[in-house]
Amino acid sequence: QDHLTIEIENTKQLVGKDLVKYIKSLEKKMQDYASKLEFEEAAQLRDEINRLKTKQLGVPNKILEFNR
Repeated sequence: QDHLTIEIENTKQLVGKDLVKYIKSLEKKMQDYASKLEFEEAAQLRDEINRLKTKQLGVPNKILEFNR
């Protein structure tokens, strides 16, 4: 029932809209979302690299947590 309610609401929102503009706005949202995910993945990778470097240097993890 929840899925059906969501589909009905989505359909109501489409009525009376310029579909070309609507599709373009959805494409933009998808690009922004993908960019955000890529940024988050890059940040996680950077953090992991920094963690491994400091581990090699013998820096305690508590210092790393303090610097975040």
